Amino acid sequence: MYGQQGSEVDSALSLYEKPQANAYYSTEVVTLFLRAREKILMLKRADLQTAPLQWCIPGGKVEEGELLVDALMRELMEELSWTPLKEKIEYLKELYVHHPIYKYRLHLFQCVLDEIPEIQLNQREHIEYTWIEESEIDTLDLIDGQYEAYCLTYDKE
Repeated sequence: MYGQQGSEVDSALSLYEKPQANAYYSTEVVTLFLRAREKILMLKRADLQTAPLQWCIPGGKVEEGELLVDALMRELMEELSWTPLKEKIEYLKELYVHHPIYKYRLHLFQCVLDEIPEIQLNQREHIEYTWIEESEIDTLDLIDGQYEAYCLTYDKE
């Protein structure tokens, strides 16, 4: 699988399934594939954010001393004004992201719901959302590495 060697997402970012020798991962990031009725929630970033107007799944940085699932719940509340029951959250995978300026651990979770929840976007972070079919994920203008992280997580080619 391409993640074993490092997936070149573009000239600026690579994803790995294992930590790389002599790499220092300065940050922990949590993200969530939120699924409901065979669809995945995607968020469009605000124009003042990193990767402006590009699509991503919910998530963000883990604060010092914070447990991963607690960081995820905090980020969901900040971004969506909504959180699932903790029992519904499943840890899927850890990836190692190499960006030219920094390296970080990316923790991928999923939550599968029977019904689409009511969410309210924090307009400072995201300006739009959509629920898309899994087969459509690569049709959006995604942030660097989002599609590759999806493929590595769900063993897609």
